[in-house]
Amino acid sequence: MTDADAPTQSGASVDASSRRDGSLSTVSVLAGALRRLGANPTALVALLLAGGVVASIDWVRLHDPVPTTGYEGIQQGRVAVEFDVMVNVASRATTPASALLHLEPAWLATTVGLALLELSVVVAASSYALGRLLDVQPSPAAVARYGLVVALFRYSLLRATFDGGAVVVGLLLVAALFVVAVRLVLLPVGLLLGDSFGSAVRRSWRITLGHGWALLGVALVIGVANHLLVSVALVGPVGSGAVAAVHAGALAAVVSRLDAGGTGPR
Repeated sequence: MTDADAPTQSGASVDASSRRDGSLSTVSVLAGALRRLGANPTALVALLLAGGVVASIDWVRLHDPVPTTGYEGIQQGRVAVEFDVMVNVASRATTPASALLHLEPAWLATTVGLALLELSVVVAASSYALGRLLDVQPSPAAVARYGLVVALFRYSLLRATFDGGAVVVGLLLVAALFVVAVRLVLLPVGLLLGDSFGSAVRRSWRITLGHGWALLGVALVIGVANHLLVSVALVGPVGSGAVAAVHAGALAAVVSRLDAGGTGPR
């Protein structure tokens, strides 16, 4: 057991019981995440810096002539759970794909370049943070595979988002989406440990079996906090970076309890 795994005085009874019977609780996972970040502050710093870069890119995109949609946050009356399976830093600016079709070449290159810069910064920061918290050194191939999956989640609908409208038209679909998101919550860990995508999915599915409610609680806390902090004008992505650090710490805490010794590809 490393120092990062050692329970603090206040959380000793929670951690001791969860280690003995293999069970998890939302509180114990989040407490473990904060302890790990306290022991590895550079993980938090990396994701806060990534948030600062994303916020700067957002400012540029919101002020250039390229059509961009701003984030609809709590100020607009939207209450949502924004939870990405991959450790991510949310952006407050979105360029619709349809807008790219009508851009002049110079602005198209600028828009794509900013998107690639944003993605690269998020991938670098999140893979570094997870590596520090897991106490592993990911290989370049593992980071590349991890980055590809981050891109797929970041620029697609493969994320768990729950808002008021879904209550009426898609509650069952949203529930199913959250079930899948919870079972894939350790996908980032498997990828950085060198698993193929399929092996990482199987690893996550196996480890999370029987712990759905605790992990759902973690996803809801992270998702609500992410939405509230991203709603803050200008600096929202920095707040999202802080939430991403807690997300990464939670993944490391879960792996340390449920997959002890499982630090190699499967």
